[in-house]
Amino acid sequence: MKTSRVVSMSAAFGFGAAVLMTSACTPYYISYPPVEGDAAFHDLGVTPAPEVMGDAVRFVIERYPLEGSYLVNLPRGTQRRTAEKVVNIVNDSNAWIVNELMLDRPAVHITKVWVRGDRASVDVMRPVGEDVYQTITVRLAQAMGDWKVTGAREFTTGAFEAPPLYGWFGESGGAVVQPGYVEDNNSNEAESNQ
Repeated sequence: MKTSRVVSMSAAFGFGAAVLMTSACTPYYISYPPVEGDAAFHDLGVTPAPEVMGDAVRFVIERYPLEGSYLVNLPRGTQRRTAEKVVNIVNDSNAWIVNELMLDRPAVHITKVWVRGDRASVDVMRPVGEDVYQTITVRLAQAMGDWKVTGAREFTTGAFEAPPLYGWFGESGGAVVQPGYVEDNNSNEAESNQ
């Protein structure tokens, strides 16, 4: 009887360890912007995209602090709840999702997200002057369930143009594409307000 109990406990422990290892090693495959013909997810709301975006922005802001409040601009089509999650991960009271009341604030832009298994890279554009940005590719790796920055590559200031702002207005929705333009939630077309 004692032997069967030990075997049962060993089997249960082994099964539990296998489940934990499998869940910690989920094969993530995410690309933004989408690459034609790839099998990756392109939805930035899919785990771990919000986590790696938030960690990358936090890394850049800690390395190059901004004075006052700033916007975290995510790619067009990102859902509001994903943007809110990213800003929460950044964990900076000066960080805000793009909204119609703060369009005059500097913005940190995320332009590329690439996740392959336990490795990721995120391109973050930080403002260095009026309409002048520096792109920083932040590399991350997953260890024991958490994503950690493993390195960064800084590009020449002004080498890339920042994308238009994409965010939300009002409680009911609508998307701010850039000052002067509004995108209806039920449409893929931008309509001019001018």
